[in-house]
Amino acid sequence: MPSLNTARPVNELLTEIAVEFANDEDSYVSSKICPTVPVEEETGTYYTFTLDSFFGDSNEVGNNLVRAPQAAYLRGGWDLGTGTYACVEYGYEDLIDQRIAKGLDKYFDVEARCVKSATEKVLIAQEVRVATLMQTDANWTTNRVTGAGAANSEWDAANAVPIDDIDVAMLGILNATGKTANTLVMGFQTWQAMRKSTQVTNLLSADERSAITVKDLAPIFADMFGINQILVSRATRNTAALGQTATLASVWDATDTAWVGYVNPDASKVDPSAAYSFAFEDIAAFSYDEDAIRSSVVRVNHTVNEAVVAAGLGATITNTIA
Repeated sequence: MPSLNTARPVNELLTEIAVEFANDEDSYVSSKICPTVPVEEETGTYYTFTLDSFFGDSNEVGNNLVRAPQAAYLRGGWDLGTGTYACVEYGYEDLIDQRIAKGLDKYFDVEARCVKSATEKVLIAQEVRVATLMQTDANWTTNRVTGAGAANSEWDAANAVPIDDIDVAMLGILNATGKTANTLVMGFQTWQAMRKSTQVTNLLSADERSAITVKDLAPIFADMFGINQILVSRATRNTAALGQTATLASVWDATDTAWVGYVNPDASKVDPSAAYSFAFEDIAAFSYDEDAIRSSVVRVNHTVNEAVVAAGLGATITNTIA
């Protein structure tokens, strides 16, 4: 363990490598659907607004807002609710024997490689947490189960209707909150199934159908639904126990669930979004030496709490693939 003599504070250079790696790695979607809100305390409160704060009530419509001369205007106010967050510190350390490092340094930057390896572990952990958060039906007001009313209608089935499923999810969000969902998220297998479905291929020309990409569908979905962000997570994790042969599995396809929702492009504690990452400490890198084992250690940590802040602003579509 580091002592007061050997431990060093945040290493700005290594942190820059960690942040750059995290930002450039497009396999992960957690930061894009749980926008980061910086917080100054590890635990705290955020505010929520009730629907009547925005949409009024049955008395606040039409001619009821007419003001007669010298009369008062119809008045109202805001109803505030609150939620709480509690940040947790996550981290991982990568170490390498200093003698071995001397032999490898002429081939690559060992310390930078350790930072990327540790950062990868932290990012995978967050991706798993966010995927679980977003794919848990109970967290959201609207849930759409494929196959409801029609047999074998998973998105990889011949009679798949992914557009219908997205329509149902979006209508549920609109009816619950008055807001239009702007984001669709899924795993790679679910994406493969959706892009091959007849409902989707019929939206494209014959040439486009042969190799549909997210960029092809994005403008179409933006016009059709208002969904301007289609995210496909390619993140994988090792599900094998320590010491066993690695077994890789898709993080987002583990439960065969797509997610539709509203993600606020301007994240803040006072503006609605389906979920936020309340970050007390951004991803940071530290380094120190362990003289007892003649090793250098790189630590990457992240103190954060990912939380659903508006259940009505998200919807799950389950059983997307057979």
